Amino acid sequence: VARNFGLSQVQGTYFTFVDADDLVHPDLLQSMYQAAMLHHAQLVNCGKQPFSETAPFLNQVSDADTLDVLSTEQGLKRFFATEIESGPWGKLYLSSHFLANRFVPNVGYMEDALYVFTCLKETVVLVDLSRPLYGYRQHAESVTHVVRAKYIEDSLFVGQEIHQGCLKEVWLDQLRPNMNSFLLQQCGLISISKLLYAAQNHWALCIKIRDFVQKELQISLDTLKTLPYFGVDKSRAQILFAPAWQAKMVFAIKHWYTQQRMKRKLKQKKGQK
Repeated sequence: VARNFGLSQVQGTYFTFVDADDLVHPDLLQSMYQAAMLHHAQLVNCGKQPFSETAPFLNQVSDADTLDVLSTEQGLKRFFATEIESGPWGKLYLSSHFLANRFVPNVGYMEDALYVFTCLKETVVLVDLSRPLYGYRQHAESVTHVVRAKYIEDSLFVGQEIHQGCLKEVWLDQLRPNMNSFLLQQCGLISISKLLYAAQNHWALCIKIRDFVQKELQISLDTLKTLPYFGVDKSRAQILFAPAWQAKMVFAIKHWYTQQRMKRKLKQKKGQK
């Protein structure tokens, strides 16, 4: 809601996003603006540098910093490979091209990815700067570190929207392995992994994820092994691809084991007090 309100107030030729707890390099806007003007780009992306209390943000310039001018297909390929961040920050947007786009209301997780995907689809010329001009704060309280069924439902919704947005594109066949890998990781395996460590048994939500992976993405276990940028443990693969009765058994056992481990940790903490 806040970002959509901000978008409604934009009056300049370009706009960008900065999260309240992040940091930016002094040259962030100048570097991206110059790149946009030089290459007539609708969207400019820059590199990200994670920082925390123990690892400060460094304003560094490297001889290895690069500038790539990309097409729509090339930009989406980098997005699906997570080489272009799914967050809206660290990017400069041409107002006349993107100002009508909005964040989906009532979606609190991975809504950034859907917004960036939509903008990349509409980008004719994209400039990708490797220089880490944006400092992204890492902290334990981040939404991405919290397990809630609502967040997983949101990620599944976003995955389905991205999948639908790709179906009629001419580049789909070329990018399908990259797209499948991205959606499987973001909306399949990570969600399954979070559900295994959740405080409640969310088997019904697992069924929705299984249906998305098997029926909509049409990914089989054999296909899974051929996808790029991929890693999976045996239990998660069983939950996604084994027969339902076996998958439910694996899920129940893992869930029970996790609960027991949490109870032991709680007893240890009480004993220390």
